[in-house]
Amino acid sequence: MFQSTKYTTNFARLCRLVSICVELLRDVLRRYISEVSLYSELDAAKAKLTPKLYSQQKDLLYRKRKPGLSYDDLDITLLYTLIRNLCDDTHKLTHGQKGMPPPQNGWGKLPFQQDRSLAANVERIRYFRNETYHREKDSVIDNDFIVTWNKMRRVVEEIEKTLNNQINPTKYVDILKEIKDISMDPEETQKYIEEIERMKREQECLEEKIYKGVREELYKCQVFHLEDSKMKKQVGWMLMVLCHRT
Repeated sequence: MFQSTKYTTNFARLCRLVSICVELLRDVLRRYISEVSLYSELDAAKAKLTPKLYSQQKDLLYRKRKPGLSYDDLDITLLYTLIRNLCDDTHKLTHGQKGMPPPQNGWGKLPFQQDRSLAANVERIRYFRNETYHREKDSVIDNDFIVTWNKMRRVVEEIEKTLNNQINPTKYVDILKEIKDISMDPEETQKYIEEIERMKREQECLEEKIYKGVREELYKCQVFHLEDSKMKKQVGWMLMVLCHRT
């Protein structure tokens, strides 16, 4: 039976916060592209976007399309990729709306502390998600929890203000208050931890597929003569480049 502690509950709250941030990113994407017009925007940006998508993502967005795609079908990795590539102000949307300015430090990098723009906060969500995924233990001490929570609460507040939802302007901030204060029984704690573990496994599976694909390309390019250690370094470097391009 799962044994919860104060520290595992802290981690479970952060896992829940990741899920809230995913919902928030869906609203960011909706601000610029409605679900109804998504396919037309994807078609217009196909040449730009497809080199930055993994095989499963290409299937979802292009090769094996549903009649209608819900943003609920998009995970955090794909949401980030679409926001970065379609909602940046350097990309021209078909309906003429201007996108968001990129972070001052550029996409794919930790934002400057003073940069509180929408794009910078999207990057902060990506970094927070990665940090949560890659924690060695399913527990977080109180001080680390408080620092991380307050940092991400500010991000959520700022994004909500930018989105300016007239019906429920503090929807996500209110949810965060509830998550932080509500008591969690062991079953609930385990549920949120298992959810983040599932998402983590999916990401690791995707990374493994990329690794295999890169390795196959190296063999095709006759790099097979490299020693195994050099091969791994070369594959690791190429994988880093591929991931950074999203």
